[in-house]
Amino acid sequence: MPANYQELIKKYVNDRLRDPGAGATFEFYRPLTKSWYGFGGVGQFGWATCATVNAKNAYGGMTGPLPSYFFIRDGLIIQAVHSETDGANRVTELCSTI
Repeated sequence: MPANYQELIKKYVNDRLRDPGAGATFEFYRPLTKSWYGFGGVGQFGWATCATVNAKNAYGGMTGPLPSYFFIRDGLIIQAVHSETDGANRVTELCSTI
């Protein structure tokens, strides 16, 4: 189990933000859980968690807390699913399995 999973996720998200120094906030609402994720025709075992992320949008305002799903394997984020880009239903579906 990656002990530093929260820092790993925060860095992953902040590295991809339009304004990485804007102070995004995170609330982890599902425990880190041993999990399985299949994509590209291949299933992988690893760890999964869910968090809400509140960051600045393109207009400089805060987005509000948006749920996201993160799958970690070997200390790397293998898959991140965000409600804003991938759909809230998909995130809800993935997070309900944790």
